Amino acid sequence: MNVNTVRKWAREQEVRGNPVFTMDALKKAFPEHTLQCLLNALMRLKRDNIVYSPYKSFYVVIPSQYALRGAVPPYFYIDALMKHLNRNYYFGLLSAALLWGSSHQKPQSDFVFTTLPKIYSPTKSKRDIKWIYKNAIPTRFLCEKPGEAGPVVYSNAELTAIDLVQYESQAGGLSVVATILSELIESTDFANASEGVFNLCSTPCIQRLGYIIDTVIGDKRQGETIYSELRKLNSRIRNTALSSRSEPSGEVDEKWKVILNTQIEIDDL
Repeated sequence: MNVNTVRKWAREQEVRGNPVFTMDALKKAFPEHTLQCLLNALMRLKRDNIVYSPYKSFYVVIPSQYALRGAVPPYFYIDALMKHLNRNYYFGLLSAALLWGSSHQKPQSDFVFTTLPKIYSPTKSKRDIKWIYKNAIPTRFLCEKPGEAGPVVYSNAELTAIDLVQYESQAGGLSVVATILSELIESTDFANASEGVFNLCSTPCIQRLGYIIDTVIGDKRQGETIYSELRKLNSRIRNTALSSRSEPSGEVDEKWKVILNTQIEIDDL
């Protein structure tokens, strides 16, 4: 089989506005060829930076602006991939914060939330995806914007803030989290925008989030909104460590019942 035949077909898909395809689609387009023949053609196209495979039997036609990299950023193909896998998803943590305009901490990897089973990529790109798994994806608290080749789904500002605290280890620690939150709070509105969003996290997460916004960042208005939600929990409030990555020892902030077991330093913006 002439590799240029598959190359031409792949480029035609891109021109038609569909820069991704599956092995099943390729086999349907070339029923006269064996699977091994098609795999050989794809291998040569991958070697020549014509196509990229972020997942088994799923291929992306590499646009000219990404040809030198030999891969495309996840924002380009994730929506199509997750539809192929029949999974809900969203970009979260630093990836979502970047979409909300928090450019101080640019992620080296892209953070994508989805449900189990785990997703494994056959290749390692220069910009890997960090998959984070939840029991369910809270679609009610997601936003969508147009991307280069399809929509990009990401957490709303309030869910982004909560996830940053809930997953502090993946985000890079509480100093990184607080730095991002100091920018992100310009977009959050816990009083009006996200009724029920606190049901998505634990009580200790609410305590830590409130403490950081109220005491570390100094946004008293949003801090009081979070505190009013915390007070509704009544007897369920217990002393909790500010950082889950350190021993729970130190002074206690009496308002938030947070054990100050780490020091948070916000980078200059």
